[in-house]
Amino acid sequence: MTPTSYKVVCIPEFKKYPSTEFDIEIFSYCLGEWNTYQVSCPQQVIWDYGLRKNLVISNGVTYWIEGRNRIIAYDVTDNNIKNGGHGCRLINLPEKKGDDKKYYECLGESEGFVSYSRCENGELSVWLLEEDYLSRGWVWRLVHNIKIKDMILAENCDSWFMDKLASGEMVNLDTLAFNPVDPNVLILAYPISIIFAYNIRTRLLKVFVSYHHYLFVTYGAVPPLVLTPWPTTL
Repeated sequence: MTPTSYKVVCIPEFKKYPSTEFDIEIFSYCLGEWNTYQVSCPQQVIWDYGLRKNLVISNGVTYWIEGRNRIIAYDVTDNNIKNGGHGCRLINLPEKKGDDKKYYECLGESEGFVSYSRCENGELSVWLLEEDYLSRGWVWRLVHNIKIKDMILAENCDSWFMDKLASGEMVNLDTLAFNPVDPNVLILAYPISIIFAYNIRTRLLKVFVSYHHYLFVTYGAVPPLVLTPWPTTL
């Protein structure tokens, strides 16, 4: 199937921050050109350098994490832009429990739902963003919470990682991505060493890829790109 139209959204680093305005660039297939729009916010926002991992587009709305424990939501649909809709919404993320810097977080989408995961103090939590029709706002519904030490380790887990959990040492896992077609599955990582598939329903933590944690050295890592399956014609 060939798409009849599409848009490409580019969010340049904010020229100054904190600020109540920033630019967003949108390429429209129908127009065949890029346009820059100045977006206004109800409150000051700051730039978050984790943007490449924490951005998702769902139902024509672009969501990304802002640097003050909030997400910015901007509607990129034609109807919104034609009507002069260059404002954005700010949605608070769930409150942090511990040290403001010692945690991993991920914003993604699964089966059409905007999802958010955070791992801090050895505990993994997952929320879904839902509309609150009474308040005409948005709320986060907690769908999963578990201590890392309580996860069920598959037989293919490295012995050194099993020993680390058994020792009682606090371990945080980084959520790399949400499975686009199965909301029960997350892709997690123990930084620089192991990439896991974790099933919320069964609590099973299974190894995808394992590196020797003493020999594998890197200065940075690029999060995986998760592709939603495209419909096919037979």
